[in-house]
Amino acid sequence: MTATAWENLPHLIAVHGGFLRWQVRELRTLTGKKQTGARVAAAIEQQLAAHRIGHLPPTIPRDQNAEILLYNQDKFNIGLVLHLTRQLAEGKKDAGRTINDEVSMLDRALRMLVPPPKSDSAA
Repeated sequence: MTATAWENLPHLIAVHGGFLRWQVRELRTLTGKKQTGARVAAAIEQQLAAHRIGHLPPTIPRDQNAEILLYNQDKFNIGLVLHLTRQLAEGKKDAGRTINDEVSMLDRALRMLVPPPKSDSAA
């Protein structure tokens, strides 16, 4: 496949709400390879990172039927929540930010995506 397919993938994910479930075979198709060996899986991870697409599990499986959750890691949607959660769980952070910054960002993202609790008129 062409670079255009990889360039269009973030938009496709965005259209689906910021995350998208795919199988490894679909990602492998973008590479133009017939099997998902260690080098192909690494190449997929590099392409995803280059396009700011996160994925769970954090390592691309070699099983072509394995499912992967793709997400846009820098758009304000559920993908950002997934990205920040993964970063925190792995003890990582984006350059120039502290862990506290990441926690604060995750808190803000969650608060914007989740409606506030209804006020209790009895209290």
